[in-house]
This record gives sequence, C-alpha cells and structure tokens, in this order.
Amino acid sequence: MLLTTSPVTPTTPATPGAPATPAAPATPGQVGDLQEPFYGSRWERSFEMSPEVADQLQAYVETLVPRETEYPNPEVIQTVHVRSSYPDRGPKEKFRIRTYVDSPGPPNILEFKDKVIEDGHKVTKKVRIPLALDAAQRLMMGESGASVIGLSDRVGADALVAQRAIKAVDELGIHPVVKQTYTRTSFEDAKAGVRITFDRNIHYTGIGELVRAGEIDRPGVIMDVKVIGKTPDWLAKLITAQTGANAIAEVKHGKGSTAVAQLRERVDALDAKEGHRHLQPAA
Repeated sequence: MLLTTSPVTPTTPATPGAPATPAAPATPGQVGDLQEPFYGSRWERSFEMSPEVADQLQAYVETLVPRETEYPNPEVIQTVHVRSSYPDRGPKEKFRIRTYVDSPGPPNILEFKDKVIEDGHKVTKKVRIPLALDAAQRLMMGESGASVIGLSDRVGADALVAQRAIKAVDELGIHPVVKQTYTRTSFEDAKAGVRITFDRNIHYTGIGELVRAGEIDRPGVIMDVKVIGKTPDWLAKLITAQTGANAIAEVKHGKGSTAVAQLRERVDALDAKEGHRHLQPAA
C-alpha cells in the first residue's frame, strides 16, 4: 500500500476554530467506516494531509481515475462565501459564488450545498445557477440580492434557486464574508461515480467586519472524495490504510466554514485586545 513512509500528524478540529487534536490511529485489522454503501445523491468526505503525502496520493489516484476532461490541468478557483459571519449563530442559510478562472463553461456560478439524509445516509445535494462576473463585488458593495441575482431571465429550477438566494440576502441578511482562493487538481470516473480533488495553496481573506483579520494561508492539502453509490474497494482500502497510518486525517468542516471560524477567531482576539487596552488606567 502507498505511503508507508513520511507520515504526518494530521489534525481534526471538533468544531470550527477549536484546538486541533491528532487523529487516532486505527486498530490493526480495522476495516473502517467505508464498508457501508451510500446510494442516491453524492456523499463527500474531506481529508487533510501534507503536500508530500498529497503528491504521492495523487500519483496513485491518477493510475486508477482519469483527469477530469473539462479540467485536465490544475485550475484556480476563487470562492466568495455568502453567509453569517458568526459560525455559531445567525441565519443557517448560506451559498457561495464561485469563479472558475480557466473555465470552458460558465465562469461564475452561485451554488447551494446542502447536507441531507437520504435512505438513512447523510449525502450532499448541490444546485447552481450562472451569475454575472461582477455579482460578488456588487453584493459586497451592498446591492440587493434581487438586483444582483435577478429573476427576469430565469425559468424553472434556475428561478427557484435564484429566489432562494435572493430571500437569503434580502430577508435573512446573509452577506459576503470570506474570499477564498486555491488551486484544484481534479480526477473523475463518471461510470464509477467517483470524483477526487486535491486543493493546494489555500488562502483566504475576510470581507466586511472580518476584513481586519487580514489574509490566512492554510497549510497542507485538502483531498475531497465524492462518491455516488457504493465506495469502490480500492478507494475504501486506500483511505482506511492512510488514516490508520496517520498520513491523512478526516476534516469535518468545509473550507468555507473553517475559513469563517479562523477569521472570526482572529477578529475576536483583536477586539479583546483593544478592549483590554481601553480598560488600562492612564499613565
């Protein structure tokens, strides 16, 4: 099996912004939790690893899963997360505006990503609609969701998604809070229902009240594993072996949630420091 050397000590935060703890090694002979089949919509799992481990894993995956045809080369993705700036309170509704810098298709999309229970299993459902390239900037400037997202040229499912996004902005009050950029390498086997991506050079900056946090570079690489149907045996064994060897660690929160939590934590620390300074007696 791959990656028998150079393991890393990955981290698995229990909640966004919580102190990280080392992932526990698997019991010898443990098969892991990928035996359970997942049917219907796509399920997703994310794993964090060092760049060295990611390079080895990617080389192995490439022998079994072809590069995604639309993106045979690494692509730069820019994402603006539209949500509450507080991870633990505020509206739960959220969406993202994603720009595919080298996209052969619509370069700018609005996407909702929902976790739902289907046939007793937690799966991910995504819906997306095209947007104008300046949409995120206009929302940052305070324009209404109705004027930026628009309904006049949308019909059917697109109109329903647009209505949901407009309501989230104009009635619930969510707004752009984080701009995130990373480079993605994608592999996909449509017949097998498998998609694996490696995200590198992840960094993000706050928007609005989180702008004071500055820019954060997230170390390491995130591998997203997305499957429709039953997990292929080779993939189940690979993940079980690498988590057991402590070479990779599962992360429970997406890149957007992690970014918001880290930026919020930094801003709250600045606020606490400023408050402490104001409370000091005058010299």
